[in-house]
Amino acid sequence: MITKENIEDLIKELHGKEYCGYENFKSRLANTIDKDKKNEILNSFIEGYDLLSHALHTFDMLRNHEISKCNKHKLILNELCTNGIYKWENLFVENDMIKITQFISAIEEALGSDITGGGKVQLYQNNTPTGIQTLAKNDHSMPHHGELRCQSKSLGGHPPGVEILAGNEKLLNTAKEYMVNPDTTFYRSTISWLNPAENTHIGWHIDSVYDVLKVMIFLTDVGLENGPMYFLKKTNTSTYNTVNKFRHNVFLWKPSKEKAPRMSDSYHELVHDPDPTALEKEAIISVGGDMFERVVATGKRGDAILFETSAVHSGNRALETRKTVILSTPNEISTPKNIFLSYIGYPRK
Repeated sequence: MITKENIEDLIKELHGKEYCGYENFKSRLANTIDKDKKNEILNSFIEGYDLLSHALHTFDMLRNHEISKCNKHKLILNELCTNGIYKWENLFVENDMIKITQFISAIEEALGSDITGGGKVQLYQNNTPTGIQTLAKNDHSMPHHGELRCQSKSLGGHPPGVEILAGNEKLLNTAKEYMVNPDTTFYRSTISWLNPAENTHIGWHIDSVYDVLKVMIFLTDVGLENGPMYFLKKTNTSTYNTVNKFRHNVFLWKPSKEKAPRMSDSYHELVHDPDPTALEKEAIISVGGDMFERVVATGKRGDAILFETSAVHSGNRALETRKTVILSTPNEISTPKNIFLSYIGYPRK
């Protein structure tokens, strides 16, 4: 069996070395664990969620052990490691918010009424007699759920103004400590406008088996009327059989390129409430016999929600007003779990 000692030795061996993919990993594993058990263990690791969750849980413990040495931001880190989510109130003051949203306001002005409806923002330029004119349009590629996105990967970098977010010392230091990497930076950002719509833009899911921290900055007040995120506390850990089974489904899905699994397809308790305004701010719900505390992520302009996206969470639909947020992600391959998954060639996207 893979034991904590085996994994610790393997991580020490892998850390800082070139990742050579799955075949190289098999040869290393043969030298780390009894060769006669190699095929059995490898097959169990890939196909059996029990062994996989045991290994991932050990990686969680290793990461948390490293975090426990940090003197700064202990409350925040403890909440993230224990519950998977932390609300940071008033992280950005109004002067910061004005600077952060100048570019976003320009996009909104350029889009006009085209801001409604789901899709992605496309920016382009026209040459005119008076100079170059920058324009924006909504491609309406996802018309039924109301979320419009402008992604940094299509812009070639953070949207102007978001460098204030990416360079915030308190936020950046927290990300470095959580990801166990002093060189961590925020490398990706997405502007999200969630318009009133008939359908929820994304159901209950986890983004990845990898550890992936995400920071959601509220550019507008967020209440029950404009689509707050739902989050199930403690599903970032491998403690619960319900979550382990679903995480294993995601583990098998990622390389397949098939439709991403949604947790509500398997557990009827996770269907969306038809009227989010009827929700309490927090509630205890049963999923597959396990009990979880549901968080409804509401807040004020300038607040931030830090959350682990390998935990179970859900989008929602805006009922009355538009919600505008920025979602930023630090670089990811640094925690013990991520080093291991990257080493065996497991895809990130």
